[in-house]
Formats: sequence, structure tokens, C-alpha cells
Amino acid sequence: MARRDGGEDPVQILQLQAYESDRGKGETPERLLNFFVRVVAFIERLGNGLGTLAFTWATVILLGGYPTKLSQRADFVYTTAIVFLEAARMFIRSNNKLDYQLFFHTKELEALIGLSSQTCRVNPEEFAQELKNGHREETFVKSLINTLNANMNPAVHCPGIRRVTIEQAIYLMDYNPYYATLFNKYNMMDALLMVEQTPSSVERYKIFLGDVGFMEHKEPLTNLVSTAKRLMRR
Repeated sequence: MARRDGGEDPVQILQLQAYESDRGKGETPERLLNFFVRVVAFIERLGNGLGTLAFTWATVILLGGYPTKLSQRADFVYTTAIVFLEAARMFIRSNNKLDYQLFFHTKELEALIGLSSQTCRVNPEEFAQELKNGHREETFVKSLINTLNANMNPAVHCPGIRRVTIEQAIYLMDYNPYYATLFNKYNMMDALLMVEQTPSSVERYKIFLGDVGFMEHKEPLTNLVSTAKRLMRR
């Protein structure tokens, strides 16, 4: 309330100052909480970004572009650790079956098959022994065939899914003809014929910038198909 002489009422001024002081004290915990939430969100996004970068580097760059340059021990150990740590993080964050299905039907499926194929290439004996010990030979073979049948039109986000799948089959059959028998048993030849009949331009490239491929594979996919068919007929 203003005084009659035009000045401010001292009582009103004191009340206003006390109100603003109390309001400031009440907002301080809220501001701290908002700041804490922002920091946590930033750290989580930073971790997700670094995890995605590490996963992409380990799979798309190293396994997809330069597998022959990796040493048989240290590099494959580090690459495998990066891939499976990131995969484990994604499983932990998955809340339902749909997340699980989406995980295995995108780029990560190509990356995991690529990792297994290169592991088999480096040490086929140990790889095959692990499948045998777990009685998973037929299950693994059927999974590879199903992957080919389900990806007859590869997209830019997973252009090498058929290539790594066929490479995995080649490494197994080249090591042990028994796998050729299994692939024939579950109609792998039909899947290979479909790959021949459905060529895709994106499969020529190993690295993409956006939707544009700029580094081609040295060996065409048709050559890999021919090799797999030859191993199945021997």
C-alpha cells in the first residue's frame, strides 16, 4: 500500500521482500533437480552415441571393410568384446519381444553374422566344434537359410546381409563337407538361386555415406554364390 505522501509503505516492502525470499528458496531445489535431470540425460545420450560409434566401427568398418587386415588374436578379441558389450546393453534396455525382434532384423543381424563368419574364417575348427558341442549345427544352418530367404531385397541400412550369410556358409562347407549335406538338406540351393535372380545395386558397396555407396567389394556377390553352389555339389 502506498502512503499518502506518494512513498512506498515500509510494511508492504518488507512483506514483498519476504515473499520473494521464500519463493526463491522453494525454487532452488527445483532448479537443482532440473539441472541434475539434464546432466543425466546428457550423459546417457553421450553413452549411447559412443556405444553406437564403437559398434559401427567394430562391425561396419573393421569387419565389413578390412577383415583381412585384422590380426588373428588381439584385433578379433577387441572387436568381439565391443560387439557383444554393445549387444548386451541393447538387450538390457529391451523391454519387450518387439525390441528383441527389431534388434535381430536390422543392421545388428548383419553385424553379428559378419562377426561369426570372420571368426569361422580365422579359426574354423574351433567354431565348428562349438556348434557341435552345443548340438546347434542344424539350427545354425537353418537360421542362415532363413536369413537369406527373409532378405531378398536388401536395403541401404543392411546391404551386406546376404553377402556375410553366404560367406559364413562357404567357410563352414569349405572346412567340413558335412555342412554341405546340411545345407542341401534344408534347401540352401533354392535360396542361392533366389539371390542370383534378385541382384541389388547396394550389395556392390561395403561402405556408405548416407544412401550413397563409395567403396565397392573386391569380389562380386555372384562369385560367392557360385562358390557356395560348387561346395554344395562336391
